[in-house]
Amino acid sequence: WIPDGQLCPTVPNRSNYIHWIEDLLSSEVIVKPDAGERIRGFDIGTGANCIYPLIGASLYGWSFVGS
Repeated sequence: WIPDGQLCPTVPNRSNYIHWIEDLLSSEVIVKPDAGERIRGFDIGTGANCIYPLIGASLYGWSFVGS
């Protein structure tokens, strides 16, 4: 959801997306990573603000590669 007059989603919407990924990773939907294994993300179209890597790294300690 993008508010009228905005060109991109707001930060809370983006953090909700990161929380949704964490919910998937902690669910029974996918195979869980081994204990101690770091979560790594690949952000296609990262952009200058690096918002998804910044949120994922600060909230969950994930590492990212951006393109």
